[in-house]
Amino acid sequence: MRKIFLLIFVALGISSCSDLLDVTPENAVTFTNFYKSESDLNSVCAQMHAFMKNVGAAENLHVKMGMIFDYTSVASNADAKKLLPSAVLNNIQTRWKGHYDVIHFANLILDNIHRVENLADDRKNFYLGQAYFAKGFMYFRLAQDWGHAVITKDSESQAILGNSTDQEVLAEAIRNAELAEKALGKFEELVDLNGNALPSKQYGSKGAAVALLAHAYAWKGAMIELYGWNDDAKAAYEKSIEWATVLIEDKAGNYDLETVENLCRNSLSGYGSENIFSLAFDEYASSYPTTVSLARFLTTWPVNTTASEAAVKTRSFAVKASRIQNMYELQDERRHSFFYKLDSMANEDVNITGGYAYVYKWREGFYKTSVTGSVSMTSVAADYVVWRLADIYLLRAECYAKLGDARAEEDLNMIRRRAKATEYPAPGDGDIRMAIFREREKELIYEGHRYYDAVRNNYLTELDPVYAELSKQDIQDGVLYLPIYQDAFEMNDILRQNRYWFKFE
Repeated sequence: MRKIFLLIFVALGISSCSDLLDVTPENAVTFTNFYKSESDLNSVCAQMHAFMKNVGAAENLHVKMGMIFDYTSVASNADAKKLLPSAVLNNIQTRWKGHYDVIHFANLILDNIHRVENLADDRKNFYLGQAYFAKGFMYFRLAQDWGHAVITKDSESQAILGNSTDQEVLAEAIRNAELAEKALGKFEELVDLNGNALPSKQYGSKGAAVALLAHAYAWKGAMIELYGWNDDAKAAYEKSIEWATVLIEDKAGNYDLETVENLCRNSLSGYGSENIFSLAFDEYASSYPTTVSLARFLTTWPVNTTASEAAVKTRSFAVKASRIQNMYELQDERRHSFFYKLDSMANEDVNITGGYAYVYKWREGFYKTSVTGSVSMTSVAADYVVWRLADIYLLRAECYAKLGDARAEEDLNMIRRRAKATEYPAPGDGDIRMAIFREREKELIYEGHRYYDAVRNNYLTELDPVYAELSKQDIQDGVLYLPIYQDAFEMNDILRQNRYWFKFE
């Protein structure tokens, strides 16, 4: 695997501990005498990406709330899905500190780039684009997961800040994403400090910024409708379509749909033509090699050559083979490429398999040898693919459908044709909007999208039946957002907890 980042900021004494707002590293100073060369700037950028790499799907509570599973070895995962306060409040996966670490280092770049001597315009745009993209991505995640979050000022301010509204946080995400799109080139045109092609699609690029904008505007349109924001949902959906079309028409980079099997072998591992933006697998992590993809919770035999068939019963999450068989048509290639021998394994001894399906979307294990000589798979060697082209087609289809535009069918069928599935309308499809939601379930299963898809389409009971019991006031009070983790309040007495979750503290 690739070594993506060398984290050399340790020599500068920068810590990631939190101070007043839980949004700024503890001894983060401006280092005004530090920024002399591009190498210095590159060090800050590397640290920003190192923090960003950790803000993935694997430890995101909302992602787990949206997962399709029939078994989990961690009881709190099932309890969180049912919105039990005991499982949601003060859960470490509601901590937003990593997001603000990224934002802080992005601000360090923006506040100090003018100090770097003899920086060529193209290199300046590269670093500005990385910073704007990182901020846009983090504020988008904050808007989706916490809603009413803090919008920081710059890298030097020590002001104690209160919550901004969810609408304001999303607007900040869009503002930064638009600046990133203007500053950045296509991924295949970008180079690193030494003039070499970029080694990972974790870097901000024009394509990544455009994908962010397509998702941010789709989210904006949905939130206008869900929360009654004073804004134009139709215009937001049209902007999402506009940005998605830029990607689909290759105006922001060279992206192409792969065959289903090649998707599993290439793009879902972090490279390949369908991958637009991903967070890098770090085989050099200080504790153990890890991916921030959900793959690490689901993948076992036969990818793990040191495991037995029975290991599927001990994974963090498992799904019944019968459920997956009901999701996919017999001829759907995803049925066979995403799950290992789904039908024949379903007929194996249930005492061995537990009746569970063997997730096979990710194909490469990462192994280590212990001091005693034993070999074990410590992780799946895969990046966390945040956005890929099939997602963008289906997002555009969703927005078209919300506008009553018949072009939704063609985008939906583009993905079905790739999978050899029956084109819309197929038996049992229902209305086009639900058909698109179901297609996203099938295409993007275990890639971290389902919770947000359900909220964006107001299909809340698809998450768990408990959502049918929620009142309109519960939704307005923030039940669909995460509570703010307790340590954020330690030195910020004007920060306010989510109204819904505050009732249970």
